[in-house]
This record gives sequence, C-alpha cells and structure tokens, in this order.
Amino acid sequence: MNYIRIRYKQLALEKLKIQLIKAKEEDKVFLFKLRMQTMVVHLEKAGIFLSNKEHKDRVNKGFKGAYIVLRSNNKVGVLKCIETAETIEIMQLQIAPEYQGLGIGKKVVEDVISRAKSTKKILILKVLKENPAIRLYERVGFKAIGEDDHEFHMKLIL
Repeated sequence: MNYIRIRYKQLALEKLKIQLIKAKEEDKVFLFKLRMQTMVVHLEKAGIFLSNKEHKDRVNKGFKGAYIVLRSNNKVGVLKCIETAETIEIMQLQIAPEYQGLGIGKKVVEDVISRAKSTKKILILKVLKENPAIRLYERVGFKAIGEDDHEFHMKLIL
C-alpha cells in the first residue's frame, strides 16, 4: 500500500508533458469512450439520462474546436473550445479518470487562460452543478455568474 502512495506522489510530481493536438475524425471513438467514463456519473447525479446517440451528438457538437490532450504521447483527455471575436468558451474539458488529480486539467485550463489574456477575450464555461471540477475552475479564478437547472455559468474574473 505504501508503494502505491509513493508511486502516485512521484507521478504527480513528474514534469507534466502535455500537448494539445487537433482532434481528427478517427479520435471520435476515444472521445465517446472518454465521455462515457467522465460524464455519465455527473449527468446521472443531475437527473440527466442520455442515450448513446445523444452522447455521440455531444462529441460531434463543436468538433472543429476539439483538441486531444496528450501526456507523454498518450491520449488522456479532450479540450473543446469555441472562440468568437469577444469570447473563448470552454465547452468540454474531460480528463480520463486514471489521469485525474495529476494537475493535467489545471495545466490545460491555465493554457486557455493564457490565450484569453493574450487575446483580451472573455473566458466562459458551463459546468454541471454535480461536477467536482467546479473546485478547479474556482481555484484558477472562475466565478459563477448565473445558473440554470443543471449548470453553473462561470466567467474568469481577472
């Protein structure tokens, strides 16, 4: 048991070798599997039960803005953003469960924050009220500016 804790700490302290690469059509199988691993539990806690077709539709929505998150050349997540003249919206950020807690999501969000700052764009997102990622977003400076039945609407406050 001690070895597992020590190894986990070593992994967490490793320099994060993160890359974002444009998602391709053949990545959709990975993205669907990732969505099922990361989102179903939060959606169901919120009382939202989607069919496989609805999950696939969500993978396809905004696909032009999808980037695969790589760590040491392994697919570990997805970042999907929509950029307009005035805003950048984080539509999806999903990190595979076995890679959560290592700072990967935080690093990806910090990269998007840097882009928003450099382009002087407003950074926004929506997050399910049942999703523990809310804490990450709050730690890096997002504040809830509104809500609906299932989601908080958040904005980066600089």
